[in-house]
Amino acid sequence: MGNGCLGLVIHSVYLARLTSAAAEFMKFMKKVEATSFVTSYIEAWNEQDASSVTEHLCPNGHYIDEVFQQQISREALFEELVDYFQSDHYFYEVTGDILTNGKTIAFQYCAKPMAPDSRTAIWHGAEFITLRGNSALEIRDYYQARVSLPRSQRGDDAARSVSYTHLRAHETSLHLGCRLLVEKKR
Repeated sequence: MGNGCLGLVIHSVYLARLTSAAAEFMKFMKKVEATSFVTSYIEAWNEQDASSVTEHLCPNGHYIDEVFQQQISREALFEELVDYFQSDHYFYEVTGDILTNGKTIAFQYCAKPMAPDSRTAIWHGAEFITLRGNSALEIRDYYQARVSLPRSQRGDDAARSVSYTHLRAHETSLHLGCRLLVEKKR
């Protein structure tokens, strides 16, 4: 092998390593951006700020409540959240990893009643977010209320509880990732 060939091999190895490093850096940046988006989104829920929650959706974006199979526009979600935040007081936190491929984000969450003597359930769920630029085109919310109180002592939250069997009956391949995230913790 002549010096020219050896130089070409070294250059090719160098370019391959550089390309690999650039790909890892891009993957890292996507993770940072996804984590920032989710952190801001969860903070808006904890501040009970309907405007900040809905600002995470792009103008033609929508929120999908998978439990009730409802698609809600950004404007309608704002109105629903104003009412929701007046009656329900939960602290939301991310549990597990935030997953992303740059165009989608998936994460698990837990919503705990803020009142220590609350009879409401703790919510566990997962959200699957489809991005358009830096905003969400679609936010799919999968959740299940876990109720540990006897049936006679359960509040209105018990009526919103839906089994995973029900959710799986409506599952598509798009929803599979979120279900697997939720079941991973079990």
